[in-house]
Amino acid sequence: MLRDSPLDVVLLATDFDVAKDFYSNKLGLPMIDGNEQSLTFSCGGGSRVIISKSETGTADSQTQAQWRVQDLAAELADLRSRGVKIEEYDDPGFKTEDGIYDAGFALFVWITDPAKNSLALLQYAGAVAIQVTPIGRGGDRRRPDDRDTSTPSSACTGAPRRSSAHANWD
Repeated sequence: MLRDSPLDVVLLATDFDVAKDFYSNKLGLPMIDGNEQSLTFSCGGGSRVIISKSETGTADSQTQAQWRVQDLAAELADLRSRGVKIEEYDDPGFKTEDGIYDAGFALFVWITDPAKNSLALLQYAGAVAIQVTPIGRGGDRRRPDDRDTSTPSSACTGAPRRSSAHANWD
């Protein structure tokens, strides 16, 4: 069943040498496979980032992938020490401070890879993940107040869409 299977994020890149350097050296992800059409990097929880060869790259500025992290400050320090540019936003209703956006329930940081894929890091408030019980599988969705106290691992996942014009989340 899909609910029990890891999810891979597939991003586009036009230059594999640049992509390999960014994901291996700048982000510190181990490359576990590579060929002429794709590069695969390992992330936490059995998830992977796959870079697919593209002639045109991405045309979408929305968040393409996000990592759930336990210590955003430590992750930021590590990324900055590796020379990764942290995005800053100063739009009405959507402003970062030192690269961090506070959405109330979580803190977010965005980076952009060389192929212009927008990537996010997220730390839930209190550093605990919001657990969701699927409808039809034992109950209704849990509210954000009903947090699991277990420690989630960092992982690559799909991300909420970010609007550069305002702080609404789809």
